[in-house]
Amino acid sequence: QLQGLAARRWSSLAVSTAGAAVRNADPRLSFAKAPAGPKSAAGAERLQALLERGFVRLPGVVPAADVGAMHDTLWADIAHRHGVRRHDPEVWSSRRGQDPRLYGPPPTSLTESVQYAFLKQRVHDLVGDMLGPQTWRLKGKATMFVDCPDAGASWTMPLGWHTDVSVDPSDLWPKFVYAFAFLDFVESRGGATMLLAGSTRRLQLMNELVKVGGHNFKAALARENPWFAELFFPEAGEACTGEISLRRALSEEERTSRLMWSGVVSKGIPMRVEELTGAPGDLLLWDPRALHSASCNTSSRPRSVLKFRLELGPWRQRQMEAALAASRQ
Repeated sequence: QLQGLAARRWSSLAVSTAGAAVRNADPRLSFAKAPAGPKSAAGAERLQALLERGFVRLPGVVPAADVGAMHDTLWADIAHRHGVRRHDPEVWSSRRGQDPRLYGPPPTSLTESVQYAFLKQRVHDLVGDMLGPQTWRLKGKATMFVDCPDAGASWTMPLGWHTDVSVDPSDLWPKFVYAFAFLDFVESRGGATMLLAGSTRRLQLMNELVKVGGHNFKAALARENPWFAELFFPEAGEACTGEISLRRALSEEERTSRLMWSGVVSKGIPMRVEELTGAPGDLLLWDPRALHSASCNTSSRPRSVLKFRLELGPWRQRQMEAALAASRQ
């Protein structure tokens, strides 16, 4: 009940700021005049969500039969090479819930399959629908993210928040995006990547370059609001906020609940913690400029996700920059 109440309160807060956000919309978030704009209304909505929140879900876009075949192939290889079986907790030997043997390139038996070829084409087509054909290019090979549960661990809000890239606040678009393809259910507290929704928009209001990792960005947010200090630096106290100490008599469970079920508005931008969960057949696109963190898997199943990287073509980036300049005249 408390979670539902918090969610409703946050929803109301987000809605109340939405009107102002639209009235003061940055032209970078308008795509109607862009020659490389979305091909469909659905593509436009997805792109808007990606740029405003830092991620967008595309549920059920890969056929269940294909997903099941790829999942079986992936785990057959893992069992053969490492002796780790998805339905046998006795061999989930990861001390922290993340076994490095289960992270890296997917097996050839998977990448040479018909289902995998279809998946790559599906990713390419769906992303192309958001920004026009030939805008984003799949770069390199996919990475398998298979995190085994740690039955003895208690799930807590992670501390390793970071960005994957350096960010110039004047950058209009991410240079690349990630696509998660879910081969199985990844539920809450099941090892999902955690992401601070709204952080990509808030980055663009910084007055300085944000280096890889985003430490200066986190520090600026922590000085602005104790909620951020508690998220990023729970042990820092006065050194981080410049105000009262944050060393409270809160249990870790209370801290986690407070941060998971509430959010803040920073300079007009709603921000809150999101778990990048999904179901078999889902795709989830997210911006590596967003503050994010790994989390512990305390569920009853391993996390089975394929990660793709798509880079923005240089010529398309120049075209969109020109369209933006023209829209401001």
